[in-house]
Amino acid sequence: MEENDNLVITPVVPAKWYKGEKITVSKASTYFGQLNYTIESNAKGATLTLKPKYTRLPENIEWVVPVKYKKILVDGKLYSGKRIIVPAKTKQLKVFY
Repeated sequence: MEENDNLVITPVVPAKWYKGEKITVSKASTYFGQLNYTIESNAKGATLTLKPKYTRLPENIEWVVPVKYKKILVDGKLYSGKRIIVPAKTKQLKVFY
């Protein structure tokens, strides 16, 4: 989903999908180009791996996570913030419950 110049990932995915499920999106068309990603989750957290093929770079990516989390890693680096909004070139995000 697009919001202004941002690409929003999983804006309406239910919380129960973040408790041991795998979500795969392939070749989704967006205003910014083709989007491919996977989310793998378990009782301890979730990992979002992005493999986009942008034709136009979004300003940011926002990952909407519908469960409470304690820690976030963005491409291996600690992230702080209430909303997960990261640079468009981000490849992997991890949340820990």
